[in-house]
Amino acid sequence: IRRMYVPDSADSYLIQADWKQVEALVTAWLANDTEMVEVILDGSRDIHTENALVLADAINYKGLTKEAADDTPFPNDPSGRSFRQAGKLTHKLHYGLGAEKFSRTYGIPKPICQRIIDTYFGRWPKLKAWQAATIAEATERRCLDTGFGRLLRFWGFDRKGRLTDKEEALAFR
Repeated sequence: IRRMYVPDSADSYLIQADWKQVEALVTAWLANDTEMVEVILDGSRDIHTENALVLADAINYKGLTKEAADDTPFPNDPSGRSFRQAGKLTHKLHYGLGAEKFSRTYGIPKPICQRIIDTYFGRWPKLKAWQAATIAEATERRCLDTGFGRLLRFWGFDRKGRLTDKEEALAFR
């Protein structure tokens, strides 16, 4: 693909952006989680590996190291993912994935999914606070906006007035 670009002059450059971990970075920035931002921006650390260690802790898997996260299979995963690959699943938690859907989607027992969720947000508590604030705002205002002025109205609320599509609210923000 690079060969299809022809420079106008000898001093022209093709710049390639590295979007690795950008979704986690944006979420961490929105949540004002400076520690997660630092992990992502630190070129020697990887957020998926960090989250793999959180997963290992949540399921009481002893002895996982950062170096072994790529090669160690996540226990009982029918897809055969490594711990590091499973660490990417935690990004779904940013969008409000609950234990029930987590269990159905990945075939992991619900109590273990809940323990993973609790451990994850214990490690990154500012993300949980950001989620709660976003959902509270969407429920109260019945809409959310972005820093760029885009507005999304919500129509789905249960009988107690709670927002029913929390995942959409978190993904929108």
